[in-house]
Amino acid sequence: MEKQELFRNIFVVLPATFKKLIGSFNCNDMSKQQLMLLHAISHNDNMPMGFYSERLMISKSNLTALADKLIETGYIKRYTAPEDRRVINLGITPKGREYIERVFPMILDEARKKFEKTDESTLIRLNELMMELSEILNSIEGTVEE
Repeated sequence: MEKQELFRNIFVVLPATFKKLIGSFNCNDMSKQQLMLLHAISHNDNMPMGFYSERLMISKSNLTALADKLIETGYIKRYTAPEDRRVINLGITPKGREYIERVFPMILDEARKKFEKTDESTLIRLNELMMELSEILNSIEGTVEE
């Protein structure tokens, strides 16, 4: 198998999947990148900014701008890491947790609507493929974000 073709398919299919499932979701009060950062923090609370930068594949300077906006709205807080004061961690606030708990079901519903006309056997196969992909990625990197 040609690995170049595999990597090309990965880089085309994964972003296209995200775009097709929730690309039309409109979150009026924040950008999709801010929402993705808030979601990442809600699942991996109080981690260093570099952690989120790597997860979301955005530069630290762009992450800082996104974080600043979420801090202004009261959704997240900046913390100094106890073991190294130079390291800045991001943590979700109760207001941010409430926002994710309110908005994320709407996002999932938006994605679910995309599959309304898809037959059950196709959905089962897609789920199996996603679980298999998760296992493969876990074997490469060690863990995959929920």
